[in-house]
Amino acid sequence: MLAAVRELKASFGIDARRIDAVGCLLTDGEFRSVAELVSLTGTSRRTVEAVLRAAERYLDRSDGRVRISAPHAPAYAGEFGCGRDAAVRDPWDGLARATRLPWPRRPGLSSAPRPRSATLTRCLPPR
Repeated sequence: MLAAVRELKASFGIDARRIDAVGCLLTDGEFRSVAELVSLTGTSRRTVEAVLRAAERYLDRSDGRVRISAPHAPAYAGEFGCGRDAAVRDPWDGLARATRLPWPRRPGLSSAPRPRSATLTRCLPPR
């Protein structure tokens, strides 16, 4: 069942991530057109069509849109690595949300002045 997808991924080598992005969209349960898959993944139409050919036997079609059928979607999602890479949490994001104004503001200024770097201080004349 997954042999054609594995063969396609092997032929793409390190660029197989593009195939994974297309595959994950096909396994999420929504019908999508080829144009939507190209737009959402940023891959070429040729790559999208190659993925569709590899999974053609297990595709559901509706009004020119496709998806991988529900009984086979979990196996394909595992092959494409969907949900494997959790989003990396940005530690500064939490701090920025907790603090309303990270820099004190002065009246008349759009933002607080930046501290002068040591390199810049050495190059400028003293105040």
